[in-house]
Amino acid sequence: MKINHDCIRDLLLYLEENLVLTPNLEFCSISLQELIDSEQLNYPKEDIAHSAILLDEAGYIDISVLYADNCISSLNIHRILYDGYSFLDSIRPQTVWDKTKSVCLTLGSWSFDTITRIASNVLAQTIPIIIANL
Repeated sequence: MKINHDCIRDLLLYLEENLVLTPNLEFCSISLQELIDSEQLNYPKEDIAHSAILLDEAGYIDISVLYADNCISSLNIHRILYDGYSFLDSIRPQTVWDKTKSVCLTLGSWSFDTITRIASNVLAQTIPIIIANL
């Protein structure tokens, strides 16, 4: 199974917008079914589940998964972790993401570390342009 990097980015953006810490300091989880039913995530359920598991393994989100008969029985996402926010911040702007994807395609490398480094370089190149326009 291939990694869908757009799904990973969109999933993080969705989680940032929809995960909640209540006034009682309770994390309200989002289930896999809620993600599948979301109109914002137009990806097959297997891409969404695979992306969530990869983000958990990378230490970017906190999830709980129950397996039954070699299948995912239940998947709940509890929160984005600090490294997840850092990664998301590096790829948040669409223009940065588009340029980062272009470089990754050219290199043929898509590790989270590579994506973060490329996105950081793209952001660094953008800073003088933004400052000049202030």
